[in-house]
Amino acid sequence: MERVGRTELRGINLALKAGCRLEGTIEGNGIRVITLNSKFCDIRTEGDTVESALVFANEDYERVSIGLRKIARPKPIVGKSPSSGSYLDVWLHRTGQRGFKAWFESETEREADRILIELYRSKNFLLGMLPALHANPIGIGPTFTDAVKYLCCTH
Repeated sequence: MERVGRTELRGINLALKAGCRLEGTIEGNGIRVITLNSKFCDIRTEGDTVESALVFANEDYERVSIGLRKIARPKPIVGKSPSSGSYLDVWLHRTGQRGFKAWFESETEREADRILIELYRSKNFLLGMLPALHANPIGIGPTFTDAVKYLCCTH
């Protein structure tokens, strides 16, 4: 089973392979937002960490894909330090990045099917740890979790 931390993310992998694009952002108030979008799917979830927002998006996609309603959840309360979140949470906080996008690429002649994650800076990114002209970091893997691990371990 697919996991980020201790959480299975089978639905996220299925959504990406079905053509959804995933976007994660950190809002000004610290709330982490995950959106899954395609012409077949429109899911937006919030959490106090990236991992909790991913778990909620995963659950909602799995429910919607079998015809059930999304789960109504209360607004998250931000109070946890980034060190209590996932690799992605800590990495985003440490480097000053404000969000990420993930998508699926199907097999080509030279490469197998893969999921890509790209981190990006906010418009007012001035004092991050990465040089301003550096390309956005990208993680690649056969699953979402593998792409996160590649991203966090190589950049």
